[in-house]
Amino acid sequence: MANVYRVPQDYATITAAIAAASDLDTVKVAAGIYHETVIINKRIQLLGAQSGIDARERSGSLIAETVISQSANQGAIQITADDVIIDGITVQDNTAGAGIYSNATHSGYWIINTIVQNNAYGIYLNSNGQKTVQVRQNMFYSNNINNAAGNGIFSILGISNVLIDSNRFSGMHASATVNFGAPTVQNNITILNNEFLNDNSIALTNTNNVKVASNRFNNSSGTSVYLGGATNNTVLEGNRFENGMGYAIQVTRSFNAALNLNLKIVGNSIAGNALAGMYVEAGAYNPTGPNSRLDATNNWWGSASGPAPSGSGDAIVDPDNVSEHIPFLTANPFPVPDPTISKVLSTGVIHCAQGEPYNMVIDILNDDITTAAGIEMWGFFLVPDNPKIPFAFEPIQVGANGYTQRSLVTYFGDRFEFQFKITNTDDVIITIWGMHADGTLTAIQRLHAADFVPIASQTPTS
Repeated sequence: MANVYRVPQDYATITAAIAAASDLDTVKVAAGIYHETVIINKRIQLLGAQSGIDARERSGSLIAETVISQSANQGAIQITADDVIIDGITVQDNTAGAGIYSNATHSGYWIINTIVQNNAYGIYLNSNGQKTVQVRQNMFYSNNINNAAGNGIFSILGISNVLIDSNRFSGMHASATVNFGAPTVQNNITILNNEFLNDNSIALTNTNNVKVASNRFNNSSGTSVYLGGATNNTVLEGNRFENGMGYAIQVTRSFNAALNLNLKIVGNSIAGNALAGMYVEAGAYNPTGPNSRLDATNNWWGSASGPAPSGSGDAIVDPDNVSEHIPFLTANPFPVPDPTISKVLSTGVIHCAQGEPYNMVIDILNDDITTAAGIEMWGFFLVPDNPKIPFAFEPIQVGANGYTQRSLVTYFGDRFEFQFKITNTDDVIITIWGMHADGTLTAIQRLHAADFVPIASQTPTS
């Protein structure tokens, strides 16, 4: 039977709890800051205070987070076993190495719902490929400390069978945001549903069977997807490459002399990139049979007339004429946000112990990277057999890709409700944290985006 070991209730340190645990056990770590190098050498779950909660929805408040902050050359958290799960942790401020390191002789581990920030590297990700590795719903921010070549995710020892899904990357990682460049071939990599906001590139070298799909790149500092040589059988599909400072897609042999083969770049929105939509360096791609020509058809290049030089959209630079771009899309496949959007969300009834004051901490994240959000926030006391009694109102503006936090105290009553009228965008995430007067989190007032209920209109206040 699997056991649960709690820190600091059962053991003062995470290291001590792991030492006591056996395979398939769980180590649960309360909110707080832990200055220790955590080596996970067993098949266990390491669960932080925010386990199960998408890291992209969280404010990163140290009150609510389980924070591991330690400088260690290998990594503040080191995975040296198969099937490890890390869920709901914040790992930060490793000036000597990665926030999280995984050994190349193991696989099957999951890194989910974790904030990885202000380390020399974010995750140093390696595996033997025997089992799928998953990196999902994490937040990567500015992993450049003491390292001019910082990366969000970095692999040089080799990796295969990996899913990088639904993460957010920002804070301008100095080198590549996601960098796979091992000297051995890396196979079966899927990079799906991620956001790269004001950040750097996905860099692939010496890879085979890679899919980069449904990601959003906005304001990249240079190239958004960089194929550096020996990148074969790769698909870029359904991505948004917007307003980058360099190329949207660059095909080169800068890091491996072998030619790139069999690339398919289809169904993407490529617009507003400063240098070109696609640049295929001379001598970098082999279209000779049985290989295929580079398929860049059915993309939106920012203009109904197609890419430059024949059209007025983002340019294609292809001196060897190894690519095909006709037919192209004459309209953006991704709808432009409607500025007239308006919706109202309700928390429903929130219960608390009668007579005890609660501090409600409200996090509001505008996930729309182009449109500001207007929000009207109302708080109501719910009194039996009477109308709702408003006790709080505030109009709030949150800029594109912006975040704000509000704090309210409820001093009486045992039931209340919050309502939020959101205009201009449909991409706002609201979470509410309840706290006792002493600052500790309550057990029940923890509402996340999925808990809110759409309602027809705000409750009348007069």
